[in-house]
Amino acid sequence: MFEKTNLGWQVQQWQQEFSEWMELQWKQVQPRMPKVDWPWWLDEVSFPQWLPKLLFWAIAGALAIWFGLWLLKLWERYYRFLPFSGNSLATPKTVGSGVAAGVWWRRGEEFYRQGKYREACRAFYLGMLQKLHEANLITHQASRTDGEYRQLTGNLPHSQSYQTLLNAHEQICFGAGDVSAAVAEQCQQAYQEITS
Repeated sequence: MFEKTNLGWQVQQWQQEFSEWMELQWKQVQPRMPKVDWPWWLDEVSFPQWLPKLLFWAIAGALAIWFGLWLLKLWERYYRFLPFSGNSLATPKTVGSGVAAGVWWRRGEEFYRQGKYREACRAFYLGMLQKLHEANLITHQASRTDGEYRQLTGNLPHSQSYQTLLNAHEQICFGAGDVSAAVAEQCQQAYQEITS
């Protein structure tokens, strides 16, 4: 039993076809070139054999880069709309992205009504971060941790409400169990206190 085709052979065939096409184009253009008195060493200008390979790989590389960037954009678009990614690194990037704190509140309320308590707590947490950003109390920085937010919110009014939301977020990101309805209700109340 032997292979009839494989990727390496197919790429070699494409490269060969491209080289032949380039050489054909060169031969069609060469007779139409104006006659110039070339130096003697340019009398026999021939088609460079390395040029088709270079062009083939340059085009293939550009297409691969374009396709990779397209896939990355598609993945980011999909990942952003997941109700809960489970990735604590993705959470701060959402803040300052144009989603208003009120939108996070509505999302949290909807998740709470649906019984998706983990997503509800996360939405209330993101709403809190967005509210701090919008009010210019704490400007968003993607590198900030919950511990840093805990320190920065310690002197703000309703500091206990901030702590409740930060604790819930830590439970979501690092806890093993599910988030209960009671925890989601505490997050909801804490968010209401912060925004009132």
